[in-house]
Amino acid sequence: MSYPSLNTTYLIGQESAWGTGVTADKDVGIITEVSENPTRENIVTEGINNIEAIDNKSGVQTASHTVSMDYQHGRIFEYVAGSVAHDETTGDWVHTFTVSNSPPSFTAEISNNGTSDTANTYTGCLIESCEISIALNENLKVNYTASGKFPTNGTSGSAAVVDTLATFPHSLVSLSINSGAISEVQSFNISISKAVNFADGISSNDHQQGHNTTLRVEFSGTIGFEDNTYDAFLVNNNVTSINLVADNGVSLGSGKVGMDLDLDTVNITGATKTASVGNLVFYEISGTAKINTWTSTDDISSTNW
Repeated sequence: MSYPSLNTTYLIGQESAWGTGVTADKDVGIITEVSENPTRENIVTEGINNIEAIDNKSGVQTASHTVSMDYQHGRIFEYVAGSVAHDETTGDWVHTFTVSNSPPSFTAEISNNGTSDTANTYTGCLIESCEISIALNENLKVNYTASGKFPTNGTSGSAAVVDTLATFPHSLVSLSINSGAISEVQSFNISISKAVNFADGISSNDHQQGHNTTLRVEFSGTIGFEDNTYDAFLVNNNVTSINLVADNGVSLGSGKVGMDLDLDTVNITGATKTASVGNLVFYEISGTAKINTWTSTDDISSTNW
């Protein structure tokens, strides 16, 4: 029989050396979709006497997986940015992410628990892309794709780990441009892309090493048009900062949970202002930027991170 999605679990664990698997026992948030995509190159043997290939053999193999989730905490952001520092205030932990040239890799286990369990374990996982997005009548969402070594398959799946931290509907998320609050945000997303390069070699079809080599930040969104300030975003290219914040409204040390991503070195690459009969005027904006500061706050201690 097929497995219902409620039987699927996804857990990660940080590796101390690329591709050396560890126990995957940490959650990343409330997952809405996980997709696996292992691929294998094909080496074809052909000869002049045959129209059909004489033989097919396996070549280099790789694997990627994509996760979509509602944001609860920022554990996955360490693998996006590259490094993290932890600071506690009366049980509330602020995790500060900074860009590193040598981000850690992780082991991921994707399993299905049923009458007969199955589990694929992926090692050497590195983040290729991560999108943080918010829209009206939705929760703050995080989508990411990771690539690594070809999976191993087992018949014993780990039990699910489900965090009790709350999610963030749009009413608990705010956007500021040039330190000014934008009151009529329809949607906004920040996309971080990272090139993943693998070193391969003869005598094995598995990757020998993996590296992130570039990091790029793009953003786009739709907001209600208010005044000439918005036109100046594109015409004068005068945006210096963009700040996306999720905040449960609780003081630090009293159960605060949230995220704060601040971008600088902004370049506005496009803006479209649309007015149509019977509708409000909306402004679509897009551009590139760099990560200035990035934090998440929750109750996850440094020892449980």
